[in-house]
Amino acid sequence: MNNIIIIVPVLNEERNIEILFEKLNTINIGFDLLFIDDNSSDGSREIIKNLEEKLK
Repeated sequence: MNNIIIIVPVLNEERNIEILFEKLNTINIGFDLLFIDDNSSDGSREIIKNLEEKLK
């Protein structure tokens, strides 16, 4: 676990999740990223799950 945790609240942000994820991955510091989905109806949850699988 890193000393920095970035918490991202999400509600129907399907178009922005991957963009944010890629930009944060260019930062040269260690951090944990926590998406908190508020019951999105646009597929945001699936995108977050797919990003998680890529990291494994």
